[in-house]
Order: sequence, then C-alpha cells, then structure tokens
Amino acid sequence: MELRDYQKKVIKRTKEFIGSDEKELVVELFTGLGKTFLIPHIAKELVGSGYQVFIISDISQLINQLKEHFENSSLEVSILNDNERTGKNSPIILSTDQTLYNRLKNNKLEPTGKIALIADEYHKRIEGDRFKLILNKLEPTKKIGLTATPFDFNGIKMFDNTFCPISQREAEEKGYLSPIKYYIPRIVTTMDFEKIDKGVADYSAEDIRKLYSDKQFKEWFVKFAKSLVLNKRQTLVFTSNIAMAEEYCSLIKKIEPTVEAVHSKQDKDKNQQVIDGFKRGDIKTLISVTSLTIGFDAPNVDTIINLRPTKSFPLFFQMVGRGSRIYESKEFTEFYDITDCLIRMGIPEDFVPFKNKKEFKKHKLQQTMVEQLINRTNEEVVEITREKIEEFEVYLEELEKNSLHLLTVDELRDLFNATYNVRLLVLIANEYHRRKYGWMLRTKTIEWIIKNMEDVLEKLSVYNKEASTIKAYKTRIRNVLNNGKKLASIGYFPDYWYKETINKYGFVENW
Repeated sequence: MELRDYQKKVIKRTKEFIGSDEKELVVELFTGLGKTFLIPHIAKELVGSGYQVFIISDISQLINQLKEHFENSSLEVSILNDNERTGKNSPIILSTDQTLYNRLKNNKLEPTGKIALIADEYHKRIEGDRFKLILNKLEPTKKIGLTATPFDFNGIKMFDNTFCPISQREAEEKGYLSPIKYYIPRIVTTMDFEKIDKGVADYSAEDIRKLYSDKQFKEWFVKFAKSLVLNKRQTLVFTSNIAMAEEYCSLIKKIEPTVEAVHSKQDKDKNQQVIDGFKRGDIKTLISVTSLTIGFDAPNVDTIINLRPTKSFPLFFQMVGRGSRIYESKEFTEFYDITDCLIRMGIPEDFVPFKNKKEFKKHKLQQTMVEQLINRTNEEVVEITREKIEEFEVYLEELEKNSLHLLTVDELRDLFNATYNVRLLVLIANEYHRRKYGWMLRTKTIEWIIKNMEDVLEKLSVYNKEASTIKAYKTRIRNVLNNGKKLASIGYFPDYWYKETINKYGFVENW
C-alpha cells in the first residue's frame, strides 16, 4: 500500500531525526490515520541505520495489528513473550511493555548495540514507573513516540514539540477520516451530573451506573436506540462498568437481538467472537466498558453512543476516535454524547491542548461559571458577574498607574476574550434556563451585564496603538451582543447563532 502524503512527511521527519542529535521524536496522528501502519516503515529506517529496535504497546490488540503489518512488509520481527522469544535473530523486537518490563527486571534479556525504542500511545506511558525502568535498562539512543492525544488527563500538553503532519479536521476534509457529527440529546439537560462523585482520579463508576439506572431515562433510551436500529446503524456503546454494560445489553435486546457486550469477566474467546461478528456486520450493536476505547479498529462503526462521563480528555477523544475511520458505505459518523463531556471539553477537532496548569484553571473557571449561572436567580447572576467585572477593573487600574505601558496584541486578546467569555456565558446560561426550566433570565439582567462589560472593553483602547485590532474586536463583539440582546428578549437563539458562538464553547445541539 502506497504511503499517503502526510505519512511520507512522517518518514521524512524520521530520517531527519535519525541523522540529528535529537533523542526524542513525538509524532501526533489522530485515531484512524494509520499509526500502527507507519511503525514498520519507521522501524525499517532505524534498522537501516544500525539500530536494534524495540517496539512496545500495552494492548494485545495493537500487538496483533502490528504483527499483521510486519507480515505485509519485507521485515522480520521478533515477538517477545514472558517465557520465549520468536525470531531471535531479528533486530526488531515487538512486545507489550508489561512483558518487556518483566524480562528486563528479571535480567532475562540483554540488549546489545545501538538501541531505538518505538512506543505506541506514548502519552500514557511517558511518566509511568514501568516505562522509566524500561528506559533505564535499555538506555535507548533514540525514542520515537506515537500518539493521537499528546496531552494529559486534564488536556495539558505533555511535550514541548510534537510533529503533527495533518490535523483531524484537515484529514476529514481530504477524505482520510470520516466526518463526525456531534449530538447532545435534550435529555442531557435533565440529568444531574453533580451527583457523580468526583474522586481524585475519574468519576465513580458505581455513581455513574446509578445515574443511568433511572427508570425514566431507560425508557427514553429504549426509544432512542430503536430509532437507530430502524436506520440500520452499526453502533458502538461505551459504558462505565460491567454491570451497566450488561444492563444496557438487555435493554437493547428488546428491539435488536444482535446486540452483545464485551468485558473482562467474559471469556476471551467469546469476546473475540463478538468483536469479529461486529466487524462483519452480523452484530449491529456492541457494548464496551474499557477494552474498546483504545486500539479497537472497526471502520464500519457509524454510530457511537457515549454513556460514560469522564474527566479525562484523552479518554473522551479516544472514544470519539473509534468512529473516525473511513469505510466504503459510510458518509459520516454520528456521535451521541449522553454525558457532560462535550459541554465541558468541546469538539475534539477544535481542541488545542492547554499550555500549562494556569491555562487549564482558566478553562475550569469558565466551566464553573456556566454551572454557577445555570441555577441562579437574576440577582445572583448579577452579583457573580459583578465580581468578574471588578477583577478586570483592578487589572485596568494597575495599567493606569504606568502610563507608558502599552498592551501587546496578546494581552489585548486575553482581556478581550475574558470580557467576551463572561457575556457569552451569561447568554448561554439564559438559554440553558429556557430549555431546562421553560423560563429565562430577565432581559434587564442581560442588559446590565452587557453595559458594564462594554465599559471595560471601551477602556482597552486607551492602552493600545493597534487601532485596527481594537476596531475589529469592537465590531465583532457588538454584532454578537446586539443579536444576542434582541434574541435574549424573546428567549430564542436560532441555529446560526449557536453555530457562530455557543458551539465554540462546547454546546453542540441537534435536538
């Protein structure tokens, strides 16, 4: 199979990396763009330069996929198991990181010569103790990591530089990935995600199960699933635990007999039979807990239902990625988020990793403000917004003390975004009120907020010589606000307004 243009760029960058003093190369490719397909090509370049190459992955499914790719190439590969090693003469060693860890820890493997390490799902293992031991034992001269999500649990970027030859959105436009249509069903606005225990790590699986065990919700879900079955969708469903997977498997079986679940308590052969049947299309609906969130390759998936709330940015994006592969009869993939993930994290195609913890906290503040405003009275909304306005006023007062200080374009953009965000959040909360409770915030509340925030924006022009930038920002914000104010007065936001503004903040609604 001939390499695509972006894959050729990866090989070219690999050659440059091998010939340089660089020690680490991180390649970013979204799910479905062929990371495992590229690994034999990368390994070939390393072997040609005299390296012994270790390739690791933590999932047996990915190991099996890699074996198939190597079988289709001219390279021999050595498979490392706990007690044996096939193809001992090959300079390319393929292993799970657990097996490699065990062999190195027990001194059952003696690497020789120049060592290169290729690691799939690099973001998951870079900070782990097991991976650190592997690095200490192997002492690789070159490390190449591949990942679709080069950021941590909170969406904060993990690497100073990554090589990304093509973005997810560009890949969709060129036909390399399936376009994804996102939907948040209206019922999400009635669900209380605050009841889910937010532990140190992710949400409590048991609390999630209880939330989705509500009788009314299950009745709605059966009707919802039936509409997908009638459209003959090939559907993948994500749940949080085994009990929930089996519960929803029973629910769907009322309308679709070819539904099956895969999980760790089920026999491995049975799980594989189910997966194979789903890939063939014999099974129309497949329910998973964790095993299919990463490394699951089924291009015929055209519908994903997410019933698994998570705080993890990589996990959510990986779930979305299960539907990104192209397939002969598939025009697009429908992703139904019956959680608060899209609302909190936004659309994966538009996501830019946070630079640091400070930027992430700013994002969390915006989300917290939405949550705060949703269930507040008019007076409380005014008070919360007043506090934010006062913060901006203090900042401007500090600037006034130094008359020589001029705002840079970046500083101006930060302040503009801050004021813009507050106004939009209030308008979003107003519409959320209307949809959830049938009533909205009083128009005079909206007008008071807009008036005060416009005063802050007006003061910005005093501190910047970038007149064209100021003018562009003012025009843009006034257009949005004028439309928003008029629409808020009648409690209705048409589709175009959602598309241009609210979608930027994660509200993607097709009821």
